[in-house]
Amino acid sequence: MTHEDKEYTYLSFHLTTKALEDECRLHLEEMGIECVQDGGPYQAYGIVEASTDYAGFEACHEAIRSVVMGAPPSGF
Repeated sequence: MTHEDKEYTYLSFHLTTKALEDECRLHLEEMGIECVQDGGPYQAYGIVEASTDYAGFEACHEAIRSVVMGAPPSGF
């Protein structure tokens, strides 16, 4: 399977901080979340391979209040 053949799921993170901090971004990327972006106040977005079990992402960092999977936000 090539990189282009992979299926991804979009994740929306509700943060405890107003902006996505570098430490949190790096932590998410280390967990396999790609394209991590600040999404405005208290929001961040990223993608993960559809086959990934993302159940533990919510508790993976103190700056993450909740995680929702679904369609990407507009402009992502």
